[in-house]
Amino acid sequence: MRYTWIVLGFWGAVTTSATHALAFNSVTHVELTRSALEYLGSAGNRWSSVLNGTDSIIARETLFRAVVDADYRSEVYLSTWFHKPFAGAATSETTSIFTRIFHFMNATEKGRYWEHDGYSFQKSTQQGYDRYLGWPGVVTRGDLSIPLGGKDAAHPIHGVEIGVYNLGFKGNLRDWHRMFLEKKKATKTVFPPADVPAQMAYDAMLRSPRAQVTGVESWQEVTTVADGIFSNKKISRHHWRGEIKGLPQGFDLLGMSLHMAQDLAVPQHAQSTADNCHQEIEALTDRLACNTARDIDSRPYDDGSYSGDDHHCQTLYDPTLVTAIIAANPELDVEKKFSIRDRITATAVLSARWQWGEPDDSIDFMGTVLPDGQRFTADHCGELMTIEAVKKQVKYQYNLAVAASAAVFARAAYEYEVAHLEPPRQLGDRIAEFFSEL
Repeated sequence: MRYTWIVLGFWGAVTTSATHALAFNSVTHVELTRSALEYLGSAGNRWSSVLNGTDSIIARETLFRAVVDADYRSEVYLSTWFHKPFAGAATSETTSIFTRIFHFMNATEKGRYWEHDGYSFQKSTQQGYDRYLGWPGVVTRGDLSIPLGGKDAAHPIHGVEIGVYNLGFKGNLRDWHRMFLEKKKATKTVFPPADVPAQMAYDAMLRSPRAQVTGVESWQEVTTVADGIFSNKKISRHHWRGEIKGLPQGFDLLGMSLHMAQDLAVPQHAQSTADNCHQEIEALTDRLACNTARDIDSRPYDDGSYSGDDHHCQTLYDPTLVTAIIAANPELDVEKKFSIRDRITATAVLSARWQWGEPDDSIDFMGTVLPDGQRFTADHCGELMTIEAVKKQVKYQYNLAVAASAAVFARAAYEYEVAHLEPPRQLGDRIAEFFSEL
Protein backbone atom coordinates (compact mmCIF):
# COMPACT_ATOMS: atom_id res chain seq x y z
CA MET A 1 0.00 0.00 0.00
CA ARG A 2 1.60 3.29 -1.03
CA TYR A 3 0.65 6.65 0.49
CA THR A 4 1.31 10.06 -0.97
CA TRP A 5 0.92 13.18 1.18
CA ILE A 6 0.44 16.46 -0.66
CA VAL A 7 0.12 19.67 1.34
CA LEU A 8 -2.56 21.87 -0.19
CA GLY A 9 -2.71 19.40 -3.04
CA PHE A 10 -5.45 18.04 -5.23
CA TRP A 11 -6.92 14.60 -5.74
CA GLY A 12 -6.12 12.47 -8.72
CA ALA A 13 -8.35 10.10 -10.61
CA VAL A 14 -7.37 6.57 -11.50
CA THR A 15 -9.65 4.56 -13.72
CA THR A 16 -9.62 0.78 -13.50
CA SER A 17 -11.90 -1.97 -14.67
CA ALA A 18 -15.38 -1.13 -13.41
CA THR A 19 -17.72 -3.19 -11.33
CA HIS A 20 -21.08 -2.60 -9.67
CA ALA A 21 -21.15 -2.67 -5.90
CA LEU A 22 -23.85 -4.25 -3.79
CA ALA A 23 -24.40 -1.74 -1.01
CA PHE A 24 -26.35 1.45 -0.31
CA ASN A 25 -25.68 3.31 -3.52
CA SER A 26 -22.81 5.77 -3.40
CA VAL A 27 -24.53 8.74 -5.01
CA THR A 28 -27.23 8.54 -2.35
CA HIS A 29 -24.64 8.61 0.44
CA VAL A 30 -23.10 11.77 -1.04
CA GLU A 31 -26.45 13.50 -1.43
CA LEU A 32 -27.63 12.53 2.06
CA THR A 33 -24.46 14.06 3.48
CA ARG A 34 -24.85 17.17 1.33
CA SER A 35 -28.48 17.53 2.43
CA ALA A 36 -27.52 17.16 6.10
CA LEU A 37 -24.91 19.92 5.80
CA GLU A 38 -27.41 22.18 4.06
CA TYR A 39 -29.98 21.45 6.75
CA LEU A 40 -27.55 22.41 9.50
CA GLY A 41 -26.44 25.55 7.70
CA SER A 42 -24.41 27.81 9.93
CA ALA A 43 -26.70 27.75 12.95
CA GLY A 44 -25.34 25.82 15.91
CA ASN A 45 -22.59 24.14 13.91
CA ARG A 46 -19.11 24.91 15.18
CA TRP A 47 -17.49 23.57 12.01
CA SER A 48 -19.59 25.51 9.50
CA SER A 49 -17.06 28.29 9.08
CA VAL A 50 -14.41 25.78 7.99
CA LEU A 51 -16.75 23.92 5.67
CA ASN A 52 -17.72 27.21 4.05
CA GLY A 53 -14.29 28.85 4.21
CA THR A 54 -11.00 28.79 2.31
CA ASP A 55 -10.53 25.04 2.65
CA SER A 56 -14.18 24.16 2.13
CA ILE A 57 -13.59 22.17 -1.07
CA ILE A 58 -11.09 19.85 0.59
CA ALA A 59 -13.19 19.62 3.77
CA ARG A 60 -16.37 18.69 1.95
CA GLU A 61 -14.60 16.33 -0.43
CA THR A 62 -12.94 14.65 2.55
CA LEU A 63 -16.30 14.10 4.21
CA PHE A 64 -18.10 12.97 1.05
CA ARG A 65 -15.38 10.51 0.13
CA ALA A 66 -15.12 9.18 3.67
CA VAL A 67 -18.86 8.46 3.69
CA VAL A 68 -18.74 6.70 0.31
CA ASP A 69 -15.52 4.81 0.96
CA ALA A 70 -16.98 3.06 4.00
CA ASP A 71 -18.44 0.72 1.38
CA TYR A 72 -15.03 -0.10 -0.07
CA ARG A 73 -13.18 -1.42 2.97
CA SER A 74 -12.07 -5.03 2.58
CA GLU A 75 -12.60 -5.70 6.28
CA VAL A 76 -14.29 -9.12 6.15
CA TYR A 77 -12.53 -12.05 4.53
CA LEU A 78 -14.05 -15.38 3.57
CA SER A 79 -12.62 -18.58 2.14
CA THR A 80 -13.80 -22.01 1.00
CA TRP A 81 -12.12 -25.34 0.40
CA PHE A 82 -11.84 -24.42 -3.27
CA HIS A 83 -10.90 -20.73 -2.89
CA LYS A 84 -8.03 -18.72 -1.55
CA PRO A 85 -9.17 -16.08 1.00
CA PHE A 86 -11.17 -13.30 -0.60
CA ALA A 87 -13.00 -10.15 0.47
CA GLY A 88 -16.02 -10.63 -1.76
CA ALA A 89 -17.15 -12.08 -5.03
CA ALA A 90 -17.44 -10.91 -8.62
CA THR A 91 -19.85 -12.33 -11.15
CA SER A 92 -19.99 -10.65 -14.55
CA GLU A 93 -20.41 -6.94 -13.68
CA THR A 94 -21.51 -7.50 -10.10
CA THR A 95 -19.07 -7.29 -7.23
CA SER A 96 -19.87 -7.88 -3.58
CA ILE A 97 -17.13 -6.78 -1.19
CA PHE A 98 -18.08 -8.17 2.17
CA THR A 99 -16.99 -5.23 4.27
CA ARG A 100 -20.66 -4.34 3.95
CA ILE A 101 -21.55 -7.21 6.25
CA PHE A 102 -20.90 -4.75 9.11
CA HIS A 103 -23.58 -2.40 7.79
CA PHE A 104 -26.59 -4.26 9.20
CA MET A 105 -28.50 -4.46 12.45
CA ASN A 106 -31.37 -6.73 13.42
CA ALA A 107 -33.59 -4.09 15.02
CA THR A 108 -36.65 -6.38 14.97
CA GLU A 109 -35.52 -8.41 18.00
CA LYS A 110 -33.06 -8.31 20.86
CA GLY A 111 -29.68 -9.79 20.09
CA ARG A 112 -27.79 -12.69 21.59
CA TYR A 113 -24.30 -11.22 21.33
CA TRP A 114 -25.10 -7.48 21.22
CA GLU A 115 -28.16 -5.47 22.23
CA HIS A 116 -29.16 -5.91 18.59
CA ASP A 117 -27.04 -8.38 16.62
CA GLY A 118 -25.58 -7.57 13.25
CA TYR A 119 -25.84 -9.61 10.08
CA SER A 120 -26.54 -13.31 10.61
CA PHE A 121 -27.20 -15.80 7.83
CA GLN A 122 -29.49 -17.77 10.11
CA LYS A 123 -31.66 -14.69 10.71
CA SER A 124 -31.69 -13.65 7.04
CA THR A 125 -34.02 -14.84 4.29
CA GLN A 126 -31.22 -17.15 3.08
CA GLN A 127 -32.43 -16.29 -0.41
CA GLY A 128 -31.19 -13.87 -3.07
CA TYR A 129 -27.94 -12.17 -2.05
CA ASP A 130 -28.27 -13.69 1.42
CA ARG A 131 -27.77 -17.12 -0.14
CA TYR A 132 -24.13 -16.33 -0.88
CA LEU A 133 -22.90 -17.13 2.62
CA GLY A 134 -24.69 -20.46 2.40
CA TRP A 135 -22.45 -21.77 -0.36
CA PRO A 136 -20.85 -25.08 0.66
CA GLY A 137 -17.71 -24.64 2.70
CA VAL A 138 -17.74 -20.84 3.04
CA VAL A 139 -16.05 -19.88 6.30
CA THR A 140 -15.42 -16.56 8.04
CA ARG A 141 -11.74 -15.61 8.13
CA GLY A 142 -11.60 -13.41 11.19
CA ASP A 143 -7.89 -14.14 11.37
CA LEU A 144 -7.51 -11.95 8.26
CA SER A 145 -9.90 -9.22 9.39
CA ILE A 146 -8.61 -6.54 11.76
CA PRO A 147 -12.13 -5.63 12.99
CA LEU A 148 -12.63 -9.27 14.05
CA GLY A 149 -9.25 -9.63 15.72
CA GLY A 150 -7.05 -10.70 12.81
CA LYS A 151 -3.81 -9.04 11.81
CA ASP A 152 -2.85 -10.13 8.32
CA ALA A 153 -4.93 -8.50 5.63
CA ALA A 154 -7.49 -5.74 6.15
CA HIS A 155 -6.22 -2.19 6.06
CA PRO A 156 -7.02 0.62 8.54
CA ILE A 157 -10.07 2.79 8.01
CA HIS A 158 -8.79 6.02 6.45
CA GLY A 159 -5.42 5.68 8.07
CA VAL A 160 -6.64 5.11 11.64
CA GLU A 161 -7.27 1.70 13.14
CA ILE A 162 -10.33 1.90 15.35
CA GLY A 163 -9.84 -1.51 16.93
CA VAL A 164 -11.70 -4.79 17.18
CA TYR A 165 -15.47 -4.44 16.79
CA ASN A 166 -16.26 -6.01 20.16
CA LEU A 167 -17.86 -2.92 21.69
CA GLY A 168 -20.88 -4.13 23.66
CA PHE A 169 -20.17 -7.81 22.97
CA LYS A 170 -21.97 -9.87 25.63
CA GLY A 171 -19.67 -12.88 25.54
CA ASN A 172 -16.12 -13.41 26.75
CA LEU A 173 -12.85 -13.65 24.84
CA ARG A 174 -13.33 -17.37 24.26
CA ASP A 175 -16.79 -16.75 22.77
CA TRP A 176 -15.29 -14.17 20.40
CA HIS A 177 -12.50 -16.53 19.39
CA ARG A 178 -14.95 -19.35 18.64
CA MET A 179 -17.16 -17.04 16.60
CA PHE A 180 -14.56 -15.39 14.41
CA LEU A 181 -11.09 -16.89 14.71
CA GLU A 182 -11.68 -20.61 14.30
CA LYS A 183 -12.69 -20.45 10.63
CA LYS A 184 -16.30 -20.96 11.55
CA LYS A 185 -18.94 -21.59 8.89
CA ALA A 186 -20.27 -18.30 7.59
CA THR A 187 -23.79 -19.64 8.12
CA LYS A 188 -23.05 -19.79 11.87
CA THR A 189 -21.40 -16.38 12.21
CA VAL A 190 -23.13 -13.44 13.87
CA PHE A 191 -21.37 -10.23 12.82
CA PRO A 192 -21.08 -7.00 14.84
CA PRO A 193 -23.96 -4.56 14.21
CA ALA A 194 -23.51 -1.26 12.36
CA ASP A 195 -23.71 0.87 15.48
CA VAL A 196 -20.45 -0.63 16.76
CA PRO A 197 -18.03 0.61 14.05
CA ALA A 198 -20.02 3.85 13.94
CA GLN A 199 -19.39 4.52 17.64
CA MET A 200 -15.77 3.34 17.51
CA ALA A 201 -14.93 5.57 14.54
CA TYR A 202 -16.70 8.47 16.23
CA ASP A 203 -14.75 7.97 19.45
CA ALA A 204 -11.47 7.78 17.53
CA MET A 205 -12.36 11.06 15.80
CA LEU A 206 -13.02 12.71 19.18
CA ARG A 207 -9.62 11.57 20.46
CA SER A 208 -7.67 12.83 17.47
CA PRO A 209 -5.77 16.16 17.82
CA ARG A 210 -6.44 19.11 15.59
CA ALA A 211 -4.79 19.06 12.19
CA GLN A 212 -2.03 21.64 11.95
CA VAL A 213 -1.95 21.84 8.15
CA THR A 214 -4.36 21.22 5.30
CA GLY A 215 -3.39 18.45 2.92
CA VAL A 216 -4.46 15.26 1.20
CA GLU A 217 -3.06 11.78 0.71
CA SER A 218 -3.95 9.14 -1.84
CA TRP A 219 -3.19 5.51 -2.44
CA GLN A 220 -4.12 2.58 -4.62
CA GLU A 221 -5.51 -0.52 -2.95
CA VAL A 222 -5.88 -3.98 -4.42
CA THR A 223 -8.70 -6.19 -3.14
CA THR A 224 -8.96 -9.92 -3.84
CA VAL A 225 -12.41 -11.08 -4.89
CA ALA A 226 -13.75 -14.39 -6.13
CA ASP A 227 -14.66 -14.19 -9.81
CA GLY A 228 -15.41 -17.84 -10.49
CA ILE A 229 -15.90 -21.17 -8.80
CA PHE A 230 -12.17 -21.87 -8.64
CA SER A 231 -10.54 -18.51 -9.30
CA ASN A 232 -9.78 -15.16 -7.66
CA LYS A 233 -9.02 -11.82 -9.26
CA LYS A 234 -7.60 -8.51 -8.07
CA ILE A 235 -9.58 -5.27 -8.15
CA SER A 236 -7.59 -2.06 -7.86
CA ARG A 237 -9.21 1.08 -6.47
CA HIS A 238 -8.04 4.64 -5.87
CA HIS A 239 -8.47 5.98 -2.32
CA TRP A 240 -8.16 9.56 -1.08
CA ARG A 241 -8.38 11.34 2.28
CA GLY A 242 -7.70 14.81 3.57
CA GLU A 243 -6.90 16.73 6.73
CA ILE A 244 -8.07 20.30 7.24
CA LYS A 245 -6.33 22.76 9.53
CA GLY A 246 -8.42 23.36 12.62
CA LEU A 247 -10.58 20.25 12.21
CA PRO A 248 -9.76 16.86 13.78
CA GLN A 249 -6.96 14.88 12.15
CA GLY A 250 -9.51 12.06 12.15
CA PHE A 251 -12.26 14.18 10.56
CA ASP A 252 -12.66 11.55 7.84
CA LEU A 253 -13.50 8.92 10.48
CA LEU A 254 -16.82 10.72 10.84
CA GLY A 255 -17.66 9.31 7.41
CA MET A 256 -18.01 5.84 8.90
CA SER A 257 -20.49 7.07 11.52
CA LEU A 258 -22.51 8.98 8.94
CA HIS A 259 -22.51 6.04 6.54
CA MET A 260 -23.89 3.65 9.16
CA ALA A 261 -26.57 6.12 10.22
CA GLN A 262 -27.62 6.43 6.58
CA ASP A 263 -27.59 2.69 5.90
CA LEU A 264 -29.83 2.00 8.89
CA ALA A 265 -32.49 4.21 7.32
CA VAL A 266 -32.92 1.43 4.73
CA PRO A 267 -35.45 -1.09 6.11
CA GLN A 268 -33.54 -4.11 4.81
CA HIS A 269 -30.39 -2.99 6.64
CA ALA A 270 -32.43 -2.66 9.83
CA GLN A 271 -33.87 -6.16 9.30
CA SER A 272 -30.43 -7.62 8.53
CA THR A 273 -31.05 -8.89 5.02
CA ALA A 274 -29.50 -8.24 1.61
CA ASP A 275 -32.63 -9.79 0.07
CA ASN A 276 -36.30 -8.68 -0.09
CA CYS A 277 -35.96 -5.97 -2.76
CA HIS A 278 -32.88 -4.54 -1.06
CA GLN A 279 -31.13 -3.43 -4.24
CA GLU A 280 -34.34 -2.31 -5.92
CA ILE A 281 -35.30 0.09 -3.14
CA GLU A 282 -31.83 1.63 -3.10
CA ALA A 283 -31.84 2.06 -6.88
CA LEU A 284 -35.29 3.65 -6.61
CA THR A 285 -33.93 6.08 -4.03
CA ASP A 286 -31.20 7.12 -6.48
CA ARG A 287 -33.65 7.64 -9.32
CA LEU A 288 -36.13 9.64 -7.24
CA ALA A 289 -33.40 11.79 -5.66
CA CYS A 290 -31.85 12.53 -9.06
CA ASN A 291 -35.22 12.84 -10.81
CA THR A 292 -34.24 10.37 -13.51
CA ALA A 293 -35.62 7.14 -14.93
CA ARG A 294 -32.13 5.69 -15.40
CA ASP A 295 -29.86 4.05 -12.85
CA ILE A 296 -26.84 6.09 -11.79
CA ASP A 297 -23.53 4.84 -13.19
CA SER A 298 -21.61 3.37 -10.25
CA ARG A 299 -18.30 2.85 -12.07
CA PRO A 300 -16.57 6.08 -10.92
CA TYR A 301 -17.38 5.14 -7.32
CA ASP A 302 -16.19 1.59 -7.79
CA ASP A 303 -12.80 2.60 -9.17
CA GLY A 304 -12.48 5.65 -6.88
CA SER A 305 -12.32 8.28 -9.63
CA TYR A 306 -15.47 10.12 -8.54
CA SER A 307 -15.80 13.57 -6.96
CA GLY A 308 -18.31 14.76 -4.39
CA ASP A 309 -19.48 17.36 -6.90
CA ASP A 310 -20.30 14.83 -9.62
CA HIS A 311 -24.04 14.92 -8.88
CA HIS A 312 -26.46 17.23 -7.13
CA CYS A 313 -29.49 15.02 -6.57
CA GLN A 314 -31.65 16.41 -3.79
CA THR A 315 -35.17 16.08 -5.16
CA LEU A 316 -36.16 13.92 -2.15
CA TYR A 317 -34.71 16.32 0.41
CA ASP A 318 -37.44 18.05 2.44
CA PRO A 319 -36.16 20.18 5.34
CA THR A 320 -39.67 20.51 6.77
CA LEU A 321 -39.95 16.73 6.96
CA VAL A 322 -36.47 16.49 8.51
CA THR A 323 -37.54 18.93 11.22
CA ALA A 324 -40.71 16.91 11.89
CA ILE A 325 -38.73 13.66 12.15
CA ILE A 326 -36.29 15.19 14.64
CA ALA A 327 -39.14 16.67 16.71
CA ALA A 328 -40.82 13.25 16.95
CA ASN A 329 -37.64 11.35 17.87
CA PRO A 330 -35.57 12.67 20.80
CA GLU A 331 -32.60 10.45 19.87
CA LEU A 332 -32.15 12.57 16.74
CA ASP A 333 -32.16 15.86 18.63
CA VAL A 334 -28.59 17.13 18.75
CA GLU A 335 -29.31 18.91 22.04
CA LYS A 336 -30.05 15.59 23.73
CA LYS A 337 -27.12 13.67 25.20
CA PHE A 338 -27.43 10.35 23.38
CA SER A 339 -24.52 8.25 22.16
CA ILE A 340 -23.98 7.67 18.46
CA ARG A 341 -25.01 4.04 19.03
CA ASP A 342 -28.28 5.23 20.56
CA ARG A 343 -28.97 7.53 17.61
CA ILE A 344 -28.20 4.87 15.02
CA THR A 345 -30.23 2.22 16.86
CA ALA A 346 -33.21 4.58 17.02
CA THR A 347 -32.92 5.11 13.25
CA ALA A 348 -32.88 1.35 12.70
CA VAL A 349 -35.91 0.77 14.92
CA LEU A 350 -37.87 3.37 12.94
CA SER A 351 -36.81 1.79 9.64
CA ALA A 352 -37.70 -1.73 10.75
CA ARG A 353 -41.36 -0.70 10.94
CA TRP A 354 -41.40 -0.95 7.13
CA GLN A 355 -41.60 -4.68 6.51
CA TRP A 356 -40.60 -6.61 3.40
CA GLY A 357 -40.92 -10.27 2.51
CA GLU A 358 -42.69 -13.03 0.68
CA PRO A 359 -46.26 -13.15 1.99
CA ASP A 360 -47.47 -16.52 3.30
CA ASP A 361 -44.03 -18.03 2.58
CA SER A 362 -44.77 -17.87 -1.13
CA ILE A 363 -41.86 -17.72 -3.56
CA ASP A 364 -44.04 -16.49 -6.39
CA PHE A 365 -44.44 -12.85 -5.43
CA MET A 366 -43.16 -10.14 -3.10
CA GLY A 367 -44.96 -8.09 -0.50
CA THR A 368 -44.44 -5.08 1.73
CA VAL A 369 -46.22 -3.57 4.72
CA LEU A 370 -45.74 0.16 5.27
CA PRO A 371 -45.47 1.59 8.79
CA ASP A 372 -49.04 2.89 8.50
CA GLY A 373 -50.32 -0.65 7.87
CA GLN A 374 -50.85 -0.45 4.10
CA ARG A 375 -50.10 -3.78 2.43
CA PHE A 376 -49.02 -4.34 -1.15
CA THR A 377 -48.02 -7.39 -3.15
CA ALA A 378 -46.64 -7.72 -6.66
CA ASP A 379 -45.17 -10.28 -9.01
CA HIS A 380 -41.68 -8.85 -8.51
CA CYS A 381 -39.76 -6.11 -6.74
CA GLY A 382 -39.73 -3.80 -9.76
CA GLU A 383 -43.52 -3.69 -9.74
CA LEU A 384 -43.59 -2.71 -6.07
CA MET A 385 -41.29 0.19 -6.85
CA THR A 386 -43.96 1.77 -9.06
CA ILE A 387 -46.48 2.13 -6.21
CA GLU A 388 -46.89 5.73 -5.11
CA ALA A 389 -47.20 4.84 -1.42
CA VAL A 390 -43.86 3.02 -1.64
CA LYS A 391 -42.26 6.05 -3.29
CA LYS A 392 -43.68 8.27 -0.54
CA GLN A 393 -42.17 6.02 2.11
CA VAL A 394 -38.82 6.13 0.28
CA LYS A 395 -38.95 9.92 0.67
CA TYR A 396 -39.56 9.54 4.40
CA GLN A 397 -36.63 7.12 4.76
CA TYR A 398 -34.36 9.48 2.82
CA ASN A 399 -35.19 12.36 5.13
CA LEU A 400 -34.85 10.09 8.15
CA ALA A 401 -31.29 9.45 6.95
CA VAL A 402 -30.74 13.21 6.58
CA ALA A 403 -32.03 13.77 10.12
CA ALA A 404 -29.77 11.04 11.53
CA SER A 405 -26.78 12.41 9.59
CA ALA A 406 -27.41 15.96 10.81
CA ALA A 407 -27.64 14.72 14.39
CA VAL A 408 -24.37 12.78 14.13
CA PHE A 409 -22.47 15.61 12.43
CA ALA A 410 -23.69 18.42 14.67
CA ARG A 411 -23.11 16.36 17.81
CA ALA A 412 -19.59 15.55 16.62
CA ALA A 413 -18.82 19.23 16.12
CA TYR A 414 -20.15 20.10 19.57
CA GLU A 415 -18.46 17.27 21.47
CA TYR A 416 -15.11 17.69 19.73
CA GLU A 417 -14.94 21.42 20.36
CA VAL A 418 -15.91 20.99 24.02
CA ALA A 419 -13.32 18.24 24.49
CA HIS A 420 -10.56 20.24 22.79
CA LEU A 421 -11.11 23.69 24.26
CA GLU A 422 -7.82 25.20 25.30
CA PRO A 423 -7.72 25.74 29.07
CA PRO A 424 -7.68 29.42 30.10
CA ARG A 425 -4.20 30.68 30.84
CA GLN A 426 -3.45 31.82 34.36
CA LEU A 427 -2.63 35.47 35.05
CA GLY A 428 0.99 34.59 35.87
CA ASP A 429 1.42 32.90 32.49
CA ARG A 430 0.11 35.95 30.66
CA ILE A 431 2.40 38.29 32.60
CA ALA A 432 5.43 36.08 31.90
CA GLU A 433 4.56 35.99 28.22
CA PHE A 434 4.21 39.79 28.16
CA PHE A 435 7.68 40.36 29.62
CA SER A 436 9.26 37.71 27.38
CA GLU A 437 8.15 39.72 24.35
CA LEU A 438 9.72 43.00 25.54
